[in-house]
Amino acid sequence: MACAMPSTRACAEPSSPAACLFAEHGIGFRQEPESYFYPVFHASQQSHSCTLLEYEFMKTRLLRFLFGFILVSFCLSACQPADTLPPTVPAGTITPPSTPTPSETEEPNPTPVLPRTLTICLGQEPNSLYPLSNLNGAARSVLSAIYDGPMDTFVNGYQPVILKRIPSIENGDAQVVAVPVKRGDAVVDVNGNPTVLDLGLDVLPSGCKDESCALKYDGRNDFQMDQIIVTFRLLPGLLWSDGTPLAASDSAYAFKLAADPATPVSKYLTDRTLIYEAVDEETAQWWGKPGFIDPTYADNFWAPLPKHIWNTATAAELAKSDAAKISPLGWGPYVMGEWVIGDYIRLEKNANYFRAADGFPKFETLIFKFVKDAESGISGLVAGQCDLLDTSLRLDGQINLLTQMESSDQVRLIVSTTNLIERLDFGIRPATYDDGSTTSADDRPNLFGDVRTRQGIVHCLDRQGVVDTVLDGLTVV
Repeated sequence: MACAMPSTRACAEPSSPAACLFAEHGIGFRQEPESYFYPVFHASQQSHSCTLLEYEFMKTRLLRFLFGFILVSFCLSACQPADTLPPTVPAGTITPPSTPTPSETEEPNPTPVLPRTLTICLGQEPNSLYPLSNLNGAARSVLSAIYDGPMDTFVNGYQPVILKRIPSIENGDAQVVAVPVKRGDAVVDVNGNPTVLDLGLDVLPSGCKDESCALKYDGRNDFQMDQIIVTFRLLPGLLWSDGTPLAASDSAYAFKLAADPATPVSKYLTDRTLIYEAVDEETAQWWGKPGFIDPTYADNFWAPLPKHIWNTATAAELAKSDAAKISPLGWGPYVMGEWVIGDYIRLEKNANYFRAADGFPKFETLIFKFVKDAESGISGLVAGQCDLLDTSLRLDGQINLLTQMESSDQVRLIVSTTNLIERLDFGIRPATYDDGSTTSADDRPNLFGDVRTRQGIVHCLDRQGVVDTVLDGLTVV
């Protein structure tokens, strides 16, 4: 039995201007779930209603610079008309705009001035802000405001952010080529493991897609294997937040760090990469090892890291560096302002953000406030101390309460499915088998060893009923 788990966010009911304006005008940064890089909060600008779209990443690859998680959101309801918003804002949440002096030429219902600060409550304090480390959920959420892209992954595919376009076979930026291989070459075997071509190794020759046509290398005859080559093209004029030009060499530098044994990230992709290099200032190229036919090749771009700042340090030094952990340098909508340990992180608008001309980000300041648990977060939301509750608060256990609060117009609830599942496991063998010993007289009988018993239990379970009653129908079987 398995069903997808809902991811839950809550924001203050639109009686607070921050909540509705957050949805109506967009934050301008990407909010990341549990995997590679960040989803996007953007919305249509309308004067009387607002829509909040939230997307989540589908591919989990920590080895490549940041996170990502998978969000496919839907809007549960619309915001109240803008003219129903109260003129005041709870103290301590948003910096209120100054009130203009009335005049005879003023319109009777002027458009509300955007709040300048958005407060997001996290369920934990970030354990580090060094992108190439074992980040917790709170850290990924903060970093999603400091970086942007490099691409977003939606249900229907990728969308470029700092890239000109998404590489594909159709547009010529990705190609599969047959390359000759010989004994001693780096390849990927029939089981997907990186290795060196040697006598007796099972591999997929060019044109072969599965084990049915695999070849056992005889050590003598050379042959060809398929290799993917992907070209990534950066937008021109990108800048780091300190004003330094961002280049493809920064992406190649990120790959070098990710591949270093001293960097605590997965090596799955780096181990299957033959070459990753900067071709010029705006172009990076990825060459997979022969035999590694990655269906998600378009995702094989390493998000840039600031080579001009970090190049003097080794990977091991960066992994332990307080500066890298506390003050990351990005290209996204916000820059690091202040980190008060145990209390909050404050981010300020990035003057060098490449989307500044489009009016992003919409808020001058982001406050990431640390709260101890979901109950505290909900209380802070109602009291006006939080404008948005982050998924790091694990709100899935508060679904009943939050749906009730939404029904009474206290909060706005946004629910999305993630790549987490609820699963029923059977203990097939008695406990002593786990130690490698034989069954003893005191062991329980092997009740679930027969697959028909397990199948019978599964058929007796009303999985949709579990979703409807336990998870309030907010996910799928």
